[in-house]
Amino acid sequence: MDSEELLTIGDKLRHVLVYGPAIVYGEPTTQGDHSLGFRRNKVFIRHKNGKRLDSWRKVVAWTFRAAMNRVKASTPLAGCVSVRIDFFYPHPDSHYTKTGRKSKQYADLKTSSPDGDKLERAIFDALSRVAYVDDRLVVSCHWTKTFQDVPTPGAVIWVYSVTYQDDVHD
Repeated sequence: MDSEELLTIGDKLRHVLVYGPAIVYGEPTTQGDHSLGFRRNKVFIRHKNGKRLDSWRKVVAWTFRAAMNRVKASTPLAGCVSVRIDFFYPHPDSHYTKTGRKSKQYADLKTSSPDGDKLERAIFDALSRVAYVDDRLVVSCHWTKTFQDVPTPGAVIWVYSVTYQDDVHD
């Protein structure tokens, strides 16, 4: 395989929307940072966001189940999947002038914390056994973090079935 063929691998993926969009309201919580815990002379590893992470994953799972029920679907996908996630956050006060108008220097793209890859992991685990059998089936993902004119943060999620077509011609 030459370098030109490697550059077109992503073009050979065919996405078919299966579930979504599902709009999940709540503070997106990261998954990834761990800490050691001790209980009764036993050592265990726990997520730093613990209860907040569990609550976020439950909200994501239940909201997605409701979206699946609307299309009369209840079976998780067993093949390759792609996930699109748009995380949205309210504009902070610093984006507004003293008179309440948007400042000319505010940004729509959120480059501050939390890290997108850690947010993504929480969504992947929340959708395991709901939208797809296991998060190992996720072969591609696209996510964004933006500021929007919304009162509360959250995420919009789509799940696609993915096939690889090696015989695609221009």
